[in-house]
Amino acid sequence: MKKLLLFSTMIAASTVLAGAPSSVQVETPGEHEEQVAVMFQTATYNPLHDEPVKDVQLFMMAAILGAGESVDLTVNDPAEFREFVDELHAIGVDTSKLVQRVVEHTDIWARDNFPIFSKLTSPGGHGPADGLSPAQQAIAAERFAHIDPSYRGEFAIDFEFDGWGYGPFSPPLTADLYEIDNQIVPTIAAQEGIPVVSSPLIAEGGGIESNGAGTIIYAREAFLQRQEYNPTGPNGQPMTEQQITDELAALFGTPHVIAVPYWHPLDGHSVLDGPLYLDVDDDGKPDPLHMPFTVRHTDEVLRFVDERTILIAQLPQEYVRNHIEQDIHDTLEALWGFMQQQVDQNGRPFRLIAMPDPGLSYRYLTSDDDMWFFLSDFKRGAPGVPKIKDYNPTGGYMISAGTYINYVVTNELVLVPTFDLEDFAERNEEAKAVLRRA
Repeated sequence: MKKLLLFSTMIAASTVLAGAPSSVQVETPGEHEEQVAVMFQTATYNPLHDEPVKDVQLFMMAAILGAGESVDLTVNDPAEFREFVDELHAIGVDTSKLVQRVVEHTDIWARDNFPIFSKLTSPGGHGPADGLSPAQQAIAAERFAHIDPSYRGEFAIDFEFDGWGYGPFSPPLTADLYEIDNQIVPTIAAQEGIPVVSSPLIAEGGGIESNGAGTIIYAREAFLQRQEYNPTGPNGQPMTEQQITDELAALFGTPHVIAVPYWHPLDGHSVLDGPLYLDVDDDGKPDPLHMPFTVRHTDEVLRFVDERTILIAQLPQEYVRNHIEQDIHDTLEALWGFMQQQVDQNGRPFRLIAMPDPGLSYRYLTSDDDMWFFLSDFKRGAPGVPKIKDYNPTGGYMISAGTYINYVVTNELVLVPTFDLEDFAERNEEAKAVLRRA
């Protein structure tokens, strides 16, 4: 049984998956399966001036290493790695399973811009022998054409990365930073000596879920938004939903791809979906609540626990306190209804488990907080795209986006985000109880 550990700030981590037996040629294990290591990348800024990202990462690494598991830490230079080693030693942590990886990067979200590791498990041809449509087979043949047909082993899926859909909304300097992170996947693949399968699709790992047995779920609206403002389809046109689905089917070796049309209302695009408005000052005027670079991902609303079981965020009506939380309740209820109608790769309905949603929380930020400062990029905007509304450079309210669904699972542990507010104490306990039962 996995041990639960709680932390109060969510920091994403990626996993190197060990794989599972399968008869299909391309397999992508689920995160609930055996892992080789948990991958982190270091922070280059602190979103909140009084909550250093490094402190949270050290807590997580100490827990994972303390359970006898491996941590693969990506740093920008070896001196940074030595700092982590020294600080972990200072709190009595054995770092013999802490692995250094030097790759230039600008952000922490390894789940989104690191490789998705898949496997070719039988020789001859590319993609599964059965099930793909002719269009999907043609895409698979093109994407895998450079790999020796006799090759068996891991490969890295490399999507295009444009800063979670914010590249087109950003000035050139910020867009250049996103391009640095767009080179992470081929760099890591070269270090590991495995082939890269590249796709023109703009995507992040947080928008894709695999059950490890032939079902892929993806965040439809996130993928379509990327194409609307940064098209990468044939002849420079936006990829359609069918083209996106076909691309994912070809890459992951399965025709069973589910496009989820819902996202968490607090996880919308900061410019296109925000800000939200609520009278937090009790002065009779609605105040803007800005979203912190959120992206319409699936990993805020649903996760596979095993091949057939899915945790889905739900906000019970009795917890609803305002119109924003009513929208959360209604959206998550609609998601539940949608997933009730879906089946796995064998035609079996999924087992759904409700995970409590924390609802709305927010805090006041100022220009001292890097997250607030970065929003100024979207106030200026880029030519031909919208600008963020009601942004005050001196400070304002920002939503604390995050749900219990956005946990990190390892071979021995589940690291669960919690919320350090009195109103959330009961829900913190409920989330822990759900995960123990699941």
